[in-house]
Amino acid sequence: MNSILYFGSDTVKFLRGSAGKNRVTIQDAATVRLDEGILLNGVITDERRLWEALNGLQPRIGKHVDIVVESSEIHTKAVEIPFLCPAAIRQTVRREFGRDADRDEEPIYDYAVLENRVGNENRGRILCCAMSRALLDGYRALFSAMGVTLSSCDVGLHALIRAVSLFPSFDRSAYVLTTVERNRMSCALFEGNRYLFSNSARLEGDPESEEYASGMAARLSAIQQFYKSEKGDVKLDHVYLYGLDGAVVSRCREAASFLGVPVDPLPDSPRIVRNGPVDAGTYLAAVGGLIGK
Repeated sequence: MNSILYFGSDTVKFLRGSAGKNRVTIQDAATVRLDEGILLNGVITDERRLWEALNGLQPRIGKHVDIVVESSEIHTKAVEIPFLCPAAIRQTVRREFGRDADRDEEPIYDYAVLENRVGNENRGRILCCAMSRALLDGYRALFSAMGVTLSSCDVGLHALIRAVSLFPSFDRSAYVLTTVERNRMSCALFEGNRYLFSNSARLEGDPESEEYASGMAARLSAIQQFYKSEKGDVKLDHVYLYGLDGAVVSRCREAASFLGVPVDPLPDSPRIVRNGPVDAGTYLAAVGGLIGK
């Protein structure tokens, strides 16, 4: 069994379970809602209060934890590259970000393989990642103080990409996965299990305002425009919503109406086995974090 903690804008989501071939089993899950000023955009701003908020989970976490962090401070980019040794790939990742990541003091670079081979070409596809060392050091300090070993840190987008492999109903369709956390909307475009594009931005106003709905529509429109630029007049098949409460679901459906495609909550998956009433959509990134552990 592995313990996963997902750190978002205003919540920490705990998952304990295991992953096998094409299947994830969830044994335990919990959500901790945080007061303002503890976690800002995935960055720890008050270690003591975060420790206190997680104190009740510590016996369930155990001695080791893997984390997934969602933050706009983490830079990601999917690129195609020729077959290279790992050291050469890391140099390629560093060049991909150029000055953007160099603004961070001592950035950390890493990558994940998305496709070993693209079509019949001698090229693969990777997800490049860069984050500030200070962001990661904040989590290292937190778990050191808790007496818990931090085994690994994944980024939210990569965990999401892993999670879609558990949904056979997504095969051969073009769809958008959409969520909102503390007024930050994130959208990711896929064809089947293949990740294509994503965007994320803050929504202004409250969920009932026109400004909020316009911001939602703008994010989805950007996804649609990207897909049209890649595929011509081929339409999206679906928009799936995950981790949202009822009021935001309604607003997102309204905002997405111009797409002319179904907008629905994330469907159930036979590949996610749950010990109790756990909504897979609520813990989607954490579920992805279990894969490969």
